[in-house]
Amino acid sequence: MNEDLESKIKERKKQAERRKISSKAWAVAKYLGDRSYYRTSDGHLEQTTYTFEKDDFLITNEFTESHGHDGSMGGGSTTVDYRKKTVFYEAGAGIISYIPGDWEKKLTKLYGQAVKASEQKAKEEEEKRKELAKQEEDKEKAKWGL
Repeated sequence: MNEDLESKIKERKKQAERRKISSKAWAVAKYLGDRSYYRTSDGHLEQTTYTFEKDDFLITNEFTESHGHDGSMGGGSTTVDYRKKTVFYEAGAGIISYIPGDWEKKLTKLYGQAVKASEQKAKEEEEKRKELAKQEEDKEKAKWGL
């Protein structure tokens, strides 16, 4: 590969990092998409996948962890397909592909929705935690006649 091409690719990777494409895609997949989980019967392999499919997007975030006798290894990937074309792909080695375009504005809008969804989820989890703590306290009060 010639130096000019290498330089352009390096700049394109920096552009994707500055625009936070990976973290936006991850948030959209996690908070607006569906979750699937797979674990082998022996427990040596676990895989969690978040998939968002809507508005011309297919965004997938996948994390796999392998547990062996010598420890654990894991890795993940994030893929953004827009109108059935891969416009961003990141895996363990870093950003592998990035094609800038109008899709980024739509991703940013979806990211705003994902942030709101994550805040709502955090609020619901806090309320649930408080309710469980209250139930436990009520149970202890009843046990002691207080």
